[in-house]
Amino acid sequence: MTTNTPGSTARQDPRNVSNTLRWRFNFNDPGILVGVQIGVLPQNAFIIGQWMEIITAFNGTTPQVTVGTIGAAYTNLMDNGDVTEATPAVYIPLITGGNSIPVGKLGRALTQAGDTPVFVRFNSGGGATTGVADYVIEFEGGFPDH
Repeated sequence: MTTNTPGSTARQDPRNVSNTLRWRFNFNDPGILVGVQIGVLPQNAFIIGQWMEIITAFNGTTPQVTVGTIGAAYTNLMDNGDVTEATPAVYIPLITGGNSIPVGKLGRALTQAGDTPVFVRFNSGGGATTGVADYVIEFEGGFPDH
């Protein structure tokens, strides 16, 4: 039964396939202003890609959705400016003016030290009354280097 509560341990499929974490969140979810843990990437997981779909536009004074693994801001996976919170669409974090995803947001760089919790955060700047989004991160394995 789905509870929409992330596990406290990383999930690993022993086969050579990709895995995903998907999380739907709302502007008013408990704890969203400080960051909500949405899952755990296993040690040495290789991040293949990530996407966010704004389903219902977020509003507020300065709406900002971020995703990350470090600190209270949680911005090292999706930062301010990677998503247009007020415009429903699917977003992939890109280098401004470029066509490639920043290196630090893919590969093993974020997961080498151990199992790595992932957090999503929404800050409206005040006055939010709408906003729904799905975040998906795709990763491979998480197995020791050979």
